[in-house]
Amino acid sequence: MSKRDHVVTHDESQYELFVSYRSEDIHVVRPVVENLMASGLRVWFAEYEILLSGRENFEEAIQHGVSHSTYGVCFTNDSYARSKHCRKELQGLLDRLGADRIVEIRCPNQPLAHHEFPALQNVRIFDYTDMAQVLRDLQSFTGYGPGLAPVELAAPADWQRFSSSGIRCHLAFGGWDVRRPLW
Repeated sequence: MSKRDHVVTHDESQYELFVSYRSEDIHVVRPVVENLMASGLRVWFAEYEILLSGRENFEEAIQHGVSHSTYGVCFTNDSYARSKHCRKELQGLLDRLGADRIVEIRCPNQPLAHHEFPALQNVRIFDYTDMAQVLRDLQSFTGYGPGLAPVELAAPADWQRFSSSGIRCHLAFGGWDVRRPLW
């Protein structure tokens, strides 16, 4: 059996889902990922897996995520198809997982990704309508998270902005319940 013929099983994977996306679409992708994580799924998400101090190992981190995931979820559009990094992620997912383990979420439905990657015709395709529908679509395809439903995330007013090593960051600090004093 060649490496390409090997199907990753849930027991072998470190992550249930590898999420591939263009950083400019983070406003759509992050809420979906946070809901998946809140439901208990292990999700490889670049924004959380590649820490500020680890940017020099970007390529290795991507390869590790692809190699240790059961399913791939790609948020595609023409900008995604033009991105060197996204193209590499998608090809890695196709090579490692095969089309039957990849979900494409078109946001919006644009033709370039399918023109550049004809194999996308063989993956499960959903159009992004809203977060709740995406969660239902992912649950129906993967079987993960029965009853997966959106959870309330931190409101924009709860976000704190700061800079670290010249990189602008945003962190959500709202929605926490203090159960006991920390000191």
